[in-house]
Amino acid sequence: MTVRSTAARTRRNLVRRGVRALVGAAAAVRYPGDHELTGLIADLRAGSEEFARLWARHEVAVEPTPRKTFRHPAVGPITVNCDVLEISDRDQQVVFYSAPPGSPAEEALRLRSVLGTQTIMLEDGTAAR
Repeated sequence: MTVRSTAARTRRNLVRRGVRALVGAAAAVRYPGDHELTGLIADLRAGSEEFARLWARHEVAVEPTPRKTFRHPAVGPITVNCDVLEISDRDQQVVFYSAPPGSPAEEALRLRSVLGTQTIMLEDGTAAR
């Protein structure tokens, strides 16, 4: 395999990953009014026949945002969004948990952040920290 063919394959893979990221995240669908995003997509389509071809395929289906529910003894269930950052060259993932602003989960997380500074008596008579 030549250096040139390896570079070409790497470039194709990067373009495909970029298209998948935009389509997979459904960015254009989620944010149709985002003029910067729609402009970026238009620029990429105009500047690269390969990107335009891959974009037209919409190969990646829209996946819902993964969610996880934690059960805290004092606060109760806290359902958060999970965002995953892939570190492919190290076969690792970094998972970020977040709550939508103004949501009950955000309020529960704020309450949880101060629980360690005081003792709260639960209904069953036990103490939670």
